[in-house]
Amino acid sequence: MFSHLFENEDGSSFIQHIEYNKNGNPICVIEDCYNSAHNKGKNHGGYLLVCKAHYKGEKGANAIKGGYKAKKKSYCENMDGRLGFECSAEIHDDSMLTVDHIDEDHYNNEDKNLHTLCHNCHNYKTRFYGRVKSYDEMTKIMDKNRKKFK
Repeated sequence: MFSHLFENEDGSSFIQHIEYNKNGNPICVIEDCYNSAHNKGKNHGGYLLVCKAHYKGEKGANAIKGGYKAKKKSYCENMDGRLGFECSAEIHDDSMLTVDHIDEDHYNNEDKNLHTLCHNCHNYKTRFYGRVKSYDEMTKIMDKNRKKFK
């Protein structure tokens, strides 16, 4: 077991104890979970501190703050016109919805970076707006569009 010093967004720091498996890979930090930590890949800074299942929220939706699936709403948030039109889809099942990472960074699971869209709206956002360069850029677009529908 090794201890690592990390920094919170507010500048405060905390110590995280990390265990490694026999291959030298970190193990999920969630208590009683011995899965390997999810590898983000060398282009994304190495390993997360949790396994893939905890990251996605599949093992107890509130097990970690980062589980994006736990933040899925039961409606398409484009009902407010954030994409330039108001969604009129009738949602009959959870499978009709997806969680979209506004800044396209699938490792940024902050609440402000996630919104729930139906598949039609998600496809429209990706096709019409393409790959947005930043969260701030997409937020400006969405705020401007919302004003049209107030």
